[in-house]
Amino acid sequence: MKSNYNYQYSDSDLKSKPTDDKTDLILSIEKVKKALECAYANFDFVSEPDLVDSYIYEVKAIQLKYQYLIQQAKELGIISEKIEYTCKKNK
Repeated sequence: MKSNYNYQYSDSDLKSKPTDDKTDLILSIEKVKKALECAYANFDFVSEPDLVDSYIYEVKAIQLKYQYLIQQAKELGIISEKIEYTCKKNK
């Protein structure tokens, strides 16, 4: 099985553009959202119990990273405290 992480921004795009902390954080959030979508997709296509467990842990780890980045964005004032950002599985 091939994991395919299709991030919106490639690493070369990130290196070629001057960025600030807020832009870096926004790009990181986008990358984590894409990684979570990919982990959910991989989870949907496995039936082997060990792989199911593996993707459960991967999804949980990515969700925690996403929550951390959202908290950082709230602290920097990039997003409002009143807005709840969630990363949901596409159906």
